[in-house]
Amino acid sequence: LGLIALAIIIAISKSGHISLKEISILLLEIGAYFLLSYLLGSPLIRKLLRFAGRIDVPETLTAVAIALTLIFGYLAEEVKIAAITGAYLAGLIMSKTPEAQRVRDKSYTIAFSIFVPAFLVGIGASTNILALSQSGVFALLLFGVALLTKPVGCGVGAMITKRFSFEEALKIGIGMIPRMEVSLVVANTALAEKIFNEAIFTASITMILLTTMVTPILLKWAFSRRPRTEKSKEKD
Repeated sequence: LGLIALAIIIAISKSGHISLKEISILLLEIGAYFLLSYLLGSPLIRKLLRFAGRIDVPETLTAVAIALTLIFGYLAEEVKIAAITGAYLAGLIMSKTPEAQRVRDKSYTIAFSIFVPAFLVGIGASTNILALSQSGVFALLLFGVALLTKPVGCGVGAMITKRFSFEEALKIGIGMIPRMEVSLVVANTALAEKIFNEAIFTASITMILLTTMVTPILLKWAFSRRPRTEKSKEKD
């Protein structure tokens, strides 16, 4: 939903105005992209990965998986959706194949040795700490919203399923607080598309860092709490 919202905002930014007709067309394009990618792409990816897994050449499977991810990202950009959406969809389809574990292991090695460090360096280079003088209050408000919405949204969602107690739902909600990889990609995309200026981008990065830092402290507190049932027994 966040990525779809990003795609809509990018489309509005490029057109310079809000048009219900254009947004409706964009939503139809997004829906068609997801539907066609799943119906046509799913069997195609399965066949290609199965074929690549049988080729006796080093890392053929990994190369094919990366190529498919890039193709899905490119096609997403062609229908005005962020490339991350297409890459994410390709990953979802691959996760349901027998080759998923092999692809995951090799992708982690490549990503965390090359792409993730390079991406984080780029994020750091784009962040202007001095911009917090303009957006410091906004950064704190954004952090407060991020801190509350996950425990409420995810915690209440967990309780609605009636499979989790209040304490378990609280742990789930707190564990979901960090805004990490996807938020960084979204913020970076928004900066590149000139939807964010330096001040808003820096405020977003600050929020991501603060939520990441505060979560372990809150989780420790949540796991040290005694369940309500134990407290009520002690009172009895």
